[in-house]
Amino acid sequence: MWAIFWQSENFKKIAAEKLEGLKKVSGYTQFRLIGGFVLLLVALLICLNTIPLMYFRDVLASEKERALRAKAMMISSSLAPLSRLSGDSVLQVLDILDLEPDSRTVVSNEDAVSVYDNLGGSRGKLMLFPELLSALDKNEVFRGKYEGGVFYSKLAVPIFSSGKIVGTVYLSEKDEEMSKIISTIQGRFFIISLAVCALAIFLAIVMSRGYWNRMRNLSAAISLVRDGDYEHRIHLEGRDELKMLANEFNELTERLQET
Repeated sequence: MWAIFWQSENFKKIAAEKLEGLKKVSGYTQFRLIGGFVLLLVALLICLNTIPLMYFRDVLASEKERALRAKAMMISSSLAPLSRLSGDSVLQVLDILDLEPDSRTVVSNEDAVSVYDNLGGSRGKLMLFPELLSALDKNEVFRGKYEGGVFYSKLAVPIFSSGKIVGTVYLSEKDEEMSKIISTIQGRFFIISLAVCALAIFLAIVMSRGYWNRMRNLSAAISLVRDGDYEHRIHLEGRDELKMLANEFNELTERLQET
């Protein structure tokens, strides 16, 4: 008899530990779901505030490159009849073109010496801009970057005359208007991302309400059995992890009741 009693008490102790383990598992499941949802929201915020913005930056940079290239090619083709570039001859041609002073325009000869600068600061000086030097090697070079709220762009193309390079056209521009567009787009995407996250949280609360109710029922049932109510049973619908826990819980309570 004492052996049976001891086995019964020992089984109840083991069962109590098992029930406590089930409760911890249910708590871990809740923590895992919340953690996964938070990570999903963080990933969503990062994607919404980086990928579209990078795309629009690339689009705006391509548009800026197209505009600068068209301007540079027009200057280059207009200077092509000149076999040798000089400050006076280049100035006469560019006066005829009547270009908008929206960018710095530098024209160099084949030795990378500036013969024209619409800002007047580099005329007669050796130009060591990487883009300009690359253009002397028959390359068309464009570089753009967004830094400190300003979009900087540089472009250089060679000038050919009778099949030979006689100089280069170098354009550089600082565009604050484009930076305002990028900042506006960034602000709108941030607002959209917040709205999407708010909607996601609302839908998650609505959709998970039933799940949390099942979790609470399971946790309450475990507490009741742990306090000695071995006749209590729990009934959960579904085929998920909680259903498996409920079945194991009912098996344990049946065995506890038998002992």
